[in-house]
Amino acid sequence: MLKHARTANSDSRMEFQVTRAENLPFADHSFDRLIACNVLEHIHRPHEALREWNRVVREGGLISLILPCDPGFAWRTMRLFSSSRHYMLLKGFPYEYIMAREHVNHIGNLVAIIRYHFENIRERWWPLRIPSTDLNLFYLVQIIT
Repeated sequence: MLKHARTANSDSRMEFQVTRAENLPFADHSFDRLIACNVLEHIHRPHEALREWNRVVREGGLISLILPCDPGFAWRTMRLFSSSRHYMLLKGFPYEYIMAREHVNHIGNLVAIIRYHFENIRERWWPLRIPSTDLNLFYLVQIIT
């Protein structure tokens, strides 16, 4: 993925590097905004990643997150008609097994961790905007540092 990002990018001001979310090689308060789409569900210690992200974002900056509502009902149903079905057609591709190994954090737990560690947050749910992990596909949150 890093190779593809470098190839696709023509802006010489951008830098790409591989690092651990829980141990970023940046000084405190280095960024105005950190955006993480579909990341926290893959990290074994998400509270440590959130603490580190908070460290590198300046006071008054934003941490913007998009998380899948996995294993909510709407998410599981959507998978039956999209990616899961597609990959099941590929002989020998163990889609459900791979998802079980990759998505190590339940959306309900991630929401609880975010709400515990941060007071100043703006939450949105999509597509229904009802705060429910079962009725939505995604949880979007802005954390104001």
